[in-house]
Amino acid sequence: MKWIVVLAVLLVSAACAKEYGSWRWLHPDPQYAAQNLWRDIDGCEDFAARVEDRGPFDFSSNARDYGGWGDFQFELCMERRGWKMTYVPSGQPKR
Repeated sequence: MKWIVVLAVLLVSAACAKEYGSWRWLHPDPQYAAQNLWRDIDGCEDFAARVEDRGPFDFSSNARDYGGWGDFQFELCMERRGWKMTYVPSGQPKR
């Protein structure tokens, strides 16, 4: 019985220790990032819409919409502009 309680405490502790965060576009130049994030997102969404494959529906290519996730043309455009999609744990300051 004592081991069950210890196991339960360990499981709850492990669950509480999980670090949460979010994915963000980060740029190596913070000044550029502060001024151009949304301009670059809009520009890359326009680019991705222009080069979009208009072929038959395909679950792998249409899995996620609105830029940032799953649109490889959007991601390639952002990377060409120096951005990198990075996981930032909660509690860390935004750049």
